[in-house]
Amino acid sequence: YPLIIRLLAFIGYFRATLLVSLIFSLSAIIAFYELLSQNHFTKHPLLLSLIFIFLPPRWFVSSHIGSSEPLFIFLILMSLIYFFRRRYLPSGIFLGLAQLARSQAILFFIGYALFALLQAIRTRRLPWRFTPYLLSPLSLLGFFFYLKLQYGNFWAFFTAIDKWPVQAQFPFAVFAAYPHPLISTPLLQNHLWIYLIDIWAIILLLKAKRHFMAVLTAIYTLTLVFVIHIDLGRYNLPLIPFLLIAF
Repeated sequence: YPLIIRLLAFIGYFRATLLVSLIFSLSAIIAFYELLSQNHFTKHPLLLSLIFIFLPPRWFVSSHIGSSEPLFIFLILMSLIYFFRRRYLPSGIFLGLAQLARSQAILFFIGYALFALLQAIRTRRLPWRFTPYLLSPLSLLGFFFYLKLQYGNFWAFFTAIDKWPVQAQFPFAVFAAYPHPLISTPLLQNHLWIYLIDIWAIILLLKAKRHFMAVLTAIYTLTLVFVIHIDLGRYNLPLIPFLLIAF
């Protein structure tokens, strides 16, 4: 994300930051349309893609400010597009790039790994075609080595986030966290609705026999129930394409 901003920095860093968000939010919407069309997730892919421009409001905001979410969501959608085409090398490459954009990509890797494990159990063969997805943890290790070179600390990422811990030790801890540096108000109705919608989406995806999409949504949602942060809507943004498909 910062490297792409730097490539466009000849127009000024502030303008480049906004331009990157706009470029990749548009790219994410186009990728979403392609994902819908090729997999027949809906009879109206264009309509659902137009809805994705504006809803939810937290996505609309993030796509028009300096934010790495549009880039991350675009890369995840591209990985899914090639996954459903059974072209696992480009799918794994896009997942590896997503890992460099945001750390949450490792959750999608877990979903891919679980799918590969189930395939191995069913066929009793090692699913070598899924090895490109190892680019995700390898990218993460590469990032940690970069931190080692820059800061002399291989675990600098965890040292940094420990200053503002967002992961609790028990689920739904956010409702008991106030007062907390990351919880500015005890009014957390939005959190309740986000959790309910995510769980409902998992059920709908299972009923529609979209098992792989349901697994990815469930794994990501499982981590969200441990998040302590007032802006849960932003953490939930990578699930928006899954929610739109589910509903």
